[in-house]
Amino acid sequence: MGLFGNKAAKGPKGNVLPNWSTDPIVSQHHLAQTPPELSPLAHQLVERAGRGDVPIALERLYMMVGAQTDSYALQFPELRKYDFEAIRNELLSRADFDESMLFSSLTYFGPTGIAMSNGLIEQVPAFVDALEQAAREGNLDA
Repeated sequence: MGLFGNKAAKGPKGNVLPNWSTDPIVSQHHLAQTPPELSPLAHQLVERAGRGDVPIALERLYMMVGAQTDSYALQFPELRKYDFEAIRNELLSRADFDESMLFSSLTYFGPTGIAMSNGLIEQVPAFVDALEQAAREGNLDA
């Protein structure tokens, strides 16, 4: 059952992790930055590029956020035991999914998770720029 449905699952500081499929997922610390809304950014980048497919752009934004999350997590021994891809997939499958959950979920992993979330938020503009260029080149067309 892993991290899902198991109220005994613990974070790196011994805190109980939420049930990712049902519990509210909200930022756990005032130092966590407010995440951007990714859907409007996907629309904007396709519009600025003059081509591309918004759902593909949004999916790629999710993928870039996820890949960078996984890369960050591998750098910290206390986070290597957590399957952030499985957490993301669980969040994405929720009927009440909100994009902020992708960032807020990281704050449950203590100071390192908060730093990861803030780092991702700071990188989103670079992700958007890269996807806009890909759209211009025809690599985000349906």
